[in-house]
Amino acid sequence: MTWSLLGLLLSAAPCTSTNAKPCTASCKAGDATACLTLGAALLAGTGGLKADGRAAVVAWDTGCSAGSGASCAAAARVMFGKVGNGAKPDVERALAWNLKGCALGFADSCTEAGNSMLFSDLVARNEAEGVVLITRACELKETFACNALASFFEDGSFGVAKNAAKALSLRVKACEAGGAEACLAMGLMYDKGQGAEVNKPRAHALYEKACAAGSGEACLYVSIDKRTGEGTPIDLPGALAPLEKACNLKVAPACHDLSIAHYTGDGAKKDLKRAFALASEACRLFPVTMDACVNAGIMLRDGQGTRKDAKAALEKFDHACLNENERGCALAAELRGKKP
Repeated sequence: MTWSLLGLLLSAAPCTSTNAKPCTASCKAGDATACLTLGAALLAGTGGLKADGRAAVVAWDTGCSAGSGASCAAAARVMFGKVGNGAKPDVERALAWNLKGCALGFADSCTEAGNSMLFSDLVARNEAEGVVLITRACELKETFACNALASFFEDGSFGVAKNAAKALSLRVKACEAGGAEACLAMGLMYDKGQGAEVNKPRAHALYEKACAAGSGEACLYVSIDKRTGEGTPIDLPGALAPLEKACNLKVAPACHDLSIAHYTGDGAKKDLKRAFALASEACRLFPVTMDACVNAGIMLRDGQGTRKDAKAALEKFDHACLNENERGCALAAELRGKKP
């Protein structure tokens, strides 16, 4: 989502001082902004107030009634059980608040309510209404919703007729508004020729834009393009920064590729210790890159960038083998064969 409880607190400048106590009276008097800030302070236990999730919900409920869509969304977020401090989850109340927030023109509320009706098993499914709500969120320039709606048109899901042109136009809208996932999806469309003619340079430019907007997966594609020369000239030194960014954003294949670069010294400074740390990270992340687990196992077996540890190496090989990695199976069998 494009908002957070901290963001909501910071957005209400008059009531973000270290003394939030005066907000109580203002909220009771119907000041929606004061209610928004009061709820955030109560939830976090800041501004001189004790953390109290229930009181936070009461403040946001008051703000919601006073016309603050952001307060409606904040109350709903707590009631969905996403944060606590004493407030018990109640998904039906959460949905009601999000529907009210949407009616007040708060885009995130429309998205949350739509997602609940489309995907949640905790409230009654209503695909038609869910699509209407996601459409409304898109109209309110919520990029996540526009990208989701594009996928409905692309797949013909939730009762939406397939329409590749409509899907593309929605993604253009979301991407131009700074939606990282929409730019990434558009890049893939041009890259694979799905819903648009193949255009590798255009795909690369969109990956660049999505990477800049925070998509780790897009950063990985930028790096791959720079290493292979697809859609852009080969630039091995320039491929390193987006690869680092993708790994920092927890994209497992990026950490795996970066590990190899540091292991071989091809495109990065040779650093076995960092190579091992990166391979181990890629083995931990989801979805796991099994080749990274194998590489980490080899380094443990041989003492490269880390101490020798045959037992830990075998665990890495077995993990990869259990996930149908033939190399891992072979190395596990070989290591066991060397045991006395």
